[in-house]
Amino acid sequence: MIDEYDKIIEETINEAADALVVEVCGIDEPTTTSPQTDEDILLSKYLKIAEALSILKGVQDEFCKEVDDMALVFDIKKDYRYRQGFEEGLKLGLGDGKEEMYKRLFNKGLMEGIKLAIEVKFGPNGLTVIENIKAVDDLTKIELIKESIKKASTVSEFSELINAQVL
Repeated sequence: MIDEYDKIIEETINEAADALVVEVCGIDEPTTTSPQTDEDILLSKYLKIAEALSILKGVQDEFCKEVDDMALVFDIKKDYRYRQGFEEGLKLGLGDGKEEMYKRLFNKGLMEGIKLAIEVKFGPNGLTVIENIKAVDDLTKIELIKESIKKASTVSEFSELINAQVL
């Protein structure tokens, strides 16, 4: 009889906890498939309930700091909120960040090639102009610099072309 009563209470608590997590955290369906063991499932559910309550009380930051400091044996990578934040971060950061990184590396490689071309064509005196063009990162302007190297026959002529077209 007591076991049946405990089971009914546990089911009622679980249903209420799921409803609370759905309502406060905005999860359509609470997931309990992330953790591996029953103990992890229970811990995850309790933490979600507590976090939902902390949101209602306006102390979520403090709660999360306390949870971070706890000695829990819980794989955060399996937590729904972690995965959700991680995926959003990938969408926002990697797409733009990766493209920007490639662009910077490409432009840096071009600038290294330009420096070499200037040094070869104009000798050590040409290196004085490099300081003026080092910060250029626009591909169109870099192309103009390359064309100016081909056209110019002296450092001063090259410098004039750069000042007129690029800087």
